[in-house]
Formats: sequence, structure tokens, C-alpha cells
Amino acid sequence: MKNIILIIVIILLSSCTSDNDNNSIDVTLKINHYKQTAIGVDKTLTLQIQENNNIGSDSWILLYSEIEGLNYELGYIYEINARKETISNPPIDGSSIRYVLTDIISKVQVENGTSFELDLKTVSFNPPNFAYGNITEGFTILNEINIDCNTVCNEFSLALENENSLKGIFSHVSSNTIKLESLIIE
Repeated sequence: MKNIILIIVIILLSSCTSDNDNNSIDVTLKINHYKQTAIGVDKTLTLQIQENNNIGSDSWILLYSEIEGLNYELGYIYEINARKETISNPPIDGSSIRYVLTDIISKVQVENGTSFELDLKTVSFNPPNFAYGNITEGFTILNEINIDCNTVCNEFSLALENENSLKGIFSHVSSNTIKLESLIIE
């Protein structure tokens, strides 16, 4: 009788697996050289990723959470291997997917002058600004990335105050500063 109970216990234990084993897959991700402004629970900066077969396409997915283990640096394009885990009971305002870094395949710095576009102000959220500051103290994107407003500081300051929707064309300066090249008033 003891042998039968022991066999049943062994079978039950060997058939159990962790949630991570059942709810995770290995993926390859490409991560863009800049974070995009976005609105989730609040205004935020999001990584832009491409996964597996979408790598190299024009389509980028906004990732509202960080990739665990990745120390992301602005101005670099990454290709990484990661474990994509499905979270069984995610927080109400959280993602049901978590990425965990397993390997960095490549990390390539983009050329100086590489341009990109960011939303700076939107009527979709109140208060509407992603950019904060003034001419004397300087401007930032969500108090995370410094903006060198170059020759358009006055125009930028006025547009933040008076326009409903505003985008900027930027280029990289350093790891935490981007240069405002021009404004797009919509």
C-alpha cells in the first residue's frame, strides 16, 4: 500500500510544473534608439520594440514596462534575447506580459544627427504636456530627458503655452539629452 501511495505522489509531483515553464517563451527583440511619449495610467516614456518576425519592419510596439535586467541607454539600438512571461494575475493597471533579459546580441549607437519624432503635447490627456520647463531653467521630457532647444527655445516655449497639439523632431546629443531640431504644430 505504501508503494502505491509513493508512486501516486511521485506521479503527481513530476506532472507539476511552475507557471513560468507553462507561460513563457524565448523571443528575440529589437529595441529602438529612443523612448516614445505615451499615455497609460499616466503620461510615460515607453520602449519601442519589435519581436521575432517583426524585426526590421516599420511597425514598433510600445512597451509600457521595462525589460527586467536591461539597463537601457538612449541613443542605442539593441537586439536582445528575452524570456516573455505571461503574468497570470496582473495588476489592474499593469501589463499581463513581462520580458526578462537573457542575452544582449548587439548594442549599436546611432549616428549623431539621427532624427526622430516625439509627441510633446496632446489634447488626449489633462494636463496635456509631455514637455516641462522654461527658457531660463531648461526643458525636459517628463523630467527624465533633457531637451536642448537650440535656436527654437522661444518658439517652443510659446507653442507649449498656446497650442493644443505639438510634436518635435529631435536628434541625439548625449545619454540623457536630446536636441530639438524643429516643431510640428498640428
